[in-house]
Formats: sequence, C-alpha cells, structure tokens
Amino acid sequence: MEKPTLNFSEAISLAGSRILQFSGRSRRSEYWWTMLLVYVCNVVLTPCIGFILYMLTIPLTFRRLHDTGRSGWWIGVGFLAVAAEFAYLVYNTVMMLFYSVGFESYNAGISPLNSVLAVLVQHLIFLLVIFIYHVVLLVFLCKDSDPEENEYGPSPKYTSFDD
Repeated sequence: MEKPTLNFSEAISLAGSRILQFSGRSRRSEYWWTMLLVYVCNVVLTPCIGFILYMLTIPLTFRRLHDTGRSGWWIGVGFLAVAAEFAYLVYNTVMMLFYSVGFESYNAGISPLNSVLAVLVQHLIFLLVIFIYHVVLLVFLCKDSDPEENEYGPSPKYTSFDD
C-alpha cells in the first residue's frame, strides 16, 4: 500500500530531523521539497549560506539514492570528477603561464596555439563526461522508490500489512 506524498512542511521537518544521517532511505517528495528550499535560499541569501545548505543535503542525497537501490557514493563520484577537472585545469594554466604559453611545445615542434587548443578540447571532453554523469544522477534521483525492502532498509513509501 502506498503512503500519501509528503507536503512541504512534512518533507522539510523529516529532512531536518535526519540532517546528518547517511543511512536509510528518503522519498522523492522529501528530497525535492528540501532541494527547492535550498535553491530558493541560495538565490535569496548569500552564496556562502547557500553553499552550506547545499552541503547539508549530501546525507539526504545519499538516502535518496539508497531509496532507488543505489549506493550513496554515486554523489561522491561527481565530487571527485569535478575536483579532478579543476586540478587538471589549474595545473595546465599554471604550466602554460610558467612556461610562457607553450615554451615546452616549441621544443617539441608544436605551436603554442595548438597546445592551448589541445588543453581546451580535453577540458570540453571532461565537461561533457561530467554533464552526462549529472544527467544519469538526475534520472536516479527522479526514479520511484523500490517498493520492497532493499539493503538500505524498508521502503518509506510502500507499506505492507501482515495478517
């Protein structure tokens, strides 16, 4: 039997009561109402407060992924990918500035422009991979709950009555 959808205040209250809990499962309504509040706060308040609120939704995202039968570490993959891309971009920028935009490339017979274009193409490919990851993650977060109990616990949406 399906439980009714959580309204805004119920969802925020439930998410707030489990703000640091990574285990268990969270329904779509709990996740999306909370994310709406976080995004509105991010627009209205300072970006620093919005960032802190967003960081506080990481356990909720773990639980939402658990509800679809997936590991919460799917979100960790995204953080690692973005961090790797940022480190790669900073490294290439520093190296190009340090070597006066392609000093090493001249020695290899490659023009500085080709060196910069190669880095840009690599950056764009990495951004495409990150974009595809976010689309896949969005699909996972929009997926309905597993009706049965999974390895992360019983369904918060579906209940069964044993006679």
